[in-house]
Amino acid sequence: MTDLTPLSPLMALIQYQGQEYYTSYFFHRQYLANGQQQAQIKYRRYPDFVRTMKTIPAYDLYIQKCDIVELHWISKRQQGKADSALVLQINKLEPQFHSAGYKPLYLLNATAQLALGQHLDDELSKQMSVAVNTQAARQSLKGTPLSTVAPMELATREMRAWLEAASDLFAVPLHIAQQEGVKMITARHAIDFTPLLLAAPAQTGINDAEVMLEPTQLAKELGVESARAMNLLLQQWGLQIRHMTAGWMATPTGASMSTRHAWVSGAKSGYNLKWRLAAVQSVMRTAAQAGGQP
Repeated sequence: MTDLTPLSPLMALIQYQGQEYYTSYFFHRQYLANGQQQAQIKYRRYPDFVRTMKTIPAYDLYIQKCDIVELHWISKRQQGKADSALVLQINKLEPQFHSAGYKPLYLLNATAQLALGQHLDDELSKQMSVAVNTQAARQSLKGTPLSTVAPMELATREMRAWLEAASDLFAVPLHIAQQEGVKMITARHAIDFTPLLLAAPAQTGINDAEVMLEPTQLAKELGVESARAMNLLLQQWGLQIRHMTAGWMATPTGASMSTRHAWVSGAKSGYNLKWRLAAVQSVMRTAAQAGGQP
């Protein structure tokens, strides 16, 4: 990629699906500018900056709510198999992809910028982080000295604030917010709420319309022979496409019935798609009626 200048497409404001974004390249350049008076900052290399962005505990929720958009170039050979609406959106961003060497693009809105700033070490980001966390602590603790708050009580208050934010700001279903909140509390405080999570009514009384399954479980539920066959059907129905480096990605049609999901297996981790069972069942019935069911 060539050196960025103020006139680079990667530095421009981007309109995408009705929202305003800047690219991660823009925010990295801003980070470098803010830290130029410091002796050392951690993320001078762009790949390190992106890895840090992806460590945001709620990264998958920001993706789900389109505060962060992760885009991959669709080659001419792949465009015939991809959703036409997605191809149109991607092609509009060809100047940005070209400037980035056709590597993945990450678009962030103002909400995501604030979240990212709390993970950066330039002076401006640190000051913003202190201001945000101070305000949150005052609202949460309501005058109680932090030193008198037991770790379990502090974790409980953070969990409660997390669930309120998930409901009020993002309209995230309670069972999903609880699952992600337990991960966050475990990472921050080494307190494991999993036993309570498993006993929570929201985890056992999930509305049928909100049940979300990974392809392996989805295949079992729908009588498909394997996760691989399930993924191919989801692709055939125009709900997802596969990229050589990014794996399966939801199309605009599939985005409304799927969410990115964090997974961990031994030393490996990453993200895949979970699908809303009721919505996929409806698509499957429609495909069967139209003769699209193998």
